[in-house]
Amino acid sequence: MESREPALTPAAVSSLSVRSVQGEIRAARVIAAHRFGVYLDVAGGVLPVLTSDAAALPTSVRVAARAGEVDWGVTPGDEVVVGGGRVRVPALVLAAARTWRPPRVRVLTPGQTARTSASRASCANHMQEPVVPDATSASRGSCRGEEGERGWLGDGIRAAVLASAPGEEVDRMLGRGPGLTPAGDDALAGAVLVEVALGGPPTLADAVHRRLAATTAVSRALLSAACEGYAAPPVVALVDAVVVGDHDTAAAHLPRVLAIGHTSGHDLMTGVLAALVTTRSAPRWRAA
Repeated sequence: MESREPALTPAAVSSLSVRSVQGEIRAARVIAAHRFGVYLDVAGGVLPVLTSDAAALPTSVRVAARAGEVDWGVTPGDEVVVGGGRVRVPALVLAAARTWRPPRVRVLTPGQTARTSASRASCANHMQEPVVPDATSASRGSCRGEEGERGWLGDGIRAAVLASAPGEEVDRMLGRGPGLTPAGDDALAGAVLVEVALGGPPTLADAVHRRLAATTAVSRALLSAACEGYAAPPVVALVDAVVVGDHDTAAAHLPRVLAIGHTSGHDLMTGVLAALVTTRSAPRWRAA
């Protein structure tokens, strides 16, 4: 009996990934697979294919189904096909039905940056209590030995913010920690988003971008997006709020950010807050 191709499943493609999906048909390799989606290596770039209840990563292809409703039928190392408006995995064929535009952090003007400095620091300090202790306890035991407790995340971000050339500080953090997105990378992503939002020179972003080869493929994609100001919607909304000192709005988005990944949300927020409370001591960031 002749096998039939699976019915087309409509999907929404990030505007940052349209070229990969609509371009030439090519083989792609599965980097990781779990119930929330799969991560594909497409010509050296990473294309996340995610369910509707996964964090909306800025470069992702999204389907309407929820986790557990999709059988991806792949394991890491498998080969699939991407291109021509399709993503073909063994169990289904995704068709690019629409494009979605990922949010980008708002960039403050120099006047806004100076005007909101005090309220921004106050908001960041107020949010430290629900973020930092939870991040430490939730992550304890996942980075033993030289990694130690999670205090190194905040220390590393503060050192990077204060450095006029933060290359060494970035080297010490990038790729540090287990998982698809190591803890050091998540914290750096949070700090870079703050740098973009404050509108200053992209010193930290440039240092991170030059060293992306030192970490995982998935983390490279997320950090590259962060260097341009892109992140998952709740992260962008929280950073937008906290950089202007809007505590109520930031607090409303905080639970969704902390729920990202196993510890990624906590680690990212540690980077955001460490960067914000340090900017008042950093000439480069104050001048933004």
